[in-house]
Amino acid sequence: MVNGSSPMIFHRTITHSLFIPLALTITAIAAWKLNRKELSKIIIMITFGYASHLVLDFLLIESIMPFYPLSTEKFGLNIIKGDDFGTTLMLALDTVILLAWLIHEQIKHRITDYI
Repeated sequence: MVNGSSPMIFHRTITHSLFIPLALTITAIAAWKLNRKELSKIIIMITFGYASHLVLDFLLIESIMPFYPLSTEKFGLNIIKGDDFGTTLMLALDTVILLAWLIHEQIKHRITDYI
């Protein structure tokens, strides 16, 4: 906790800032230049996932502060409201995406062989 505040104080502030994907991109470039190509590819995948999350949050639910800590200006289209229905809808969407990915991984890479 920071000054007695909730750990969630960081959610949608620094965690939803464009500076994290930027830092990851710079790290991936540095790894590539140091001939750590596999590490660079992993960092690029993480960056893509992180940036996709930011875009989806911007488009779908509530808002983000993309320039935090330089600015606390919030941006977002808020297509899906953050009420009980919207939250349930987003959880259902996350579940469908996760299950589709797991099915894909099982078909393509037989992930159950690693359990």
